[in-house]
Amino acid sequence: MGSSLLRGSRTVGARLAVFMQPLNTVLAFRKGESPTVEGMRLRGLLEHGSARRARVCVAALAGSVAALAMAGDAGAAIERFKDGEGRTIRFDVKAGNVDTEWYANLLRRATHGDEISSVTIRIVRSDRLVRNCCPGARGCYSYSRGRGRIVVPVGRNADVAHTLLHEYAHHIDRSSTHRGLPEPNGTRAWWAARKMRIRLNHGKVAFGYQRGWERSIGEIFAEDYAQTQLATRYGISWLPRPDPSIVAALERDLGALPVSPAQPDVEPLVLRRSGRIDPGQQRTLPFGLLGSDRRATFTARVDGQNLAGTRARLVLDCGTVRVTKPLRHGVAVARIDRRKLGPAVTCSATLISASGRTPAYDLTLRLAIEK
Repeated sequence: MGSSLLRGSRTVGARLAVFMQPLNTVLAFRKGESPTVEGMRLRGLLEHGSARRARVCVAALAGSVAALAMAGDAGAAIERFKDGEGRTIRFDVKAGNVDTEWYANLLRRATHGDEISSVTIRIVRSDRLVRNCCPGARGCYSYSRGRGRIVVPVGRNADVAHTLLHEYAHHIDRSSTHRGLPEPNGTRAWWAARKMRIRLNHGKVAFGYQRGWERSIGEIFAEDYAQTQLATRYGISWLPRPDPSIVAALERDLGALPVSPAQPDVEPLVLRRSGRIDPGQQRTLPFGLLGSDRRATFTARVDGQNLAGTRARLVLDCGTVRVTKPLRHGVAVARIDRRKLGPAVTCSATLISASGRTPAYDLTLRLAIEK
């Protein structure tokens, strides 16, 4: 074990999962130093040659994080929870209508150790992420004066769940030094199992972001950790997902992992579209289902219920499932409700006009994970 923060019993994650893949950002520090470009996920900045923008972003964040470090918890809406071992989990709530217990449960169930007491999770409105992180970020991590800070947006959904666990992996990384290597560098057994020394020597990966976000050692570690906790897509396209040897290495470093990635208790995803539809046209809401036991409810309201015949059709296509339903005379609203769907990469909910007129329509697609 590379750090005393990781010693002691650990808690195993149990009920996590995801509809979609998020984008995450990490802002990493070495103790006593300012933030550096290699501590940030700057896919849009670095991979497109905007190094100057990256430096400006780092400079701005250095000032803001320094101010936060000086201020500590003064004036903050700090909420404290306990994990199963009595360790304190701190939240700095900067948004309204936050279900902080939901975030706390995600961390309680995730694999963690004593390091959980040395991080504060700041919850902000989505439009404030750019002020706390950087443009395009879905979340970020920083470390200063012996404490970590994770910033995530308010929202009880799979995207936020993945972001929280991805960023928490950066805190585990920062809390587990080994071999005298620069941070971030993952954990000891994971480093060996992923053959990071060989990949580093061959220029395939970097401690920073010189070779892009997907080649950052810290981001690979964070995605590997998230894969052991969450039933979600894998964010590193050039590497395979963690195989049993990688999972075993992480267990040697962190303790017992979930037997299989699980699913979070998330709010349903609701998509809406409205407007007018001409004769013969169609309106489609595309979606995908990453796991099983998904429920899709497709509802359409189309004007002209007093017209004779069928004026529109609803079609739900998902994997091997295809369901149609007509909107006939006297019916204002039609609905298709299917359970036990997924996984399926490509699905769609479509309204097809069968009318000679141009009626107004409203479409609602609700996607949920069945309990």
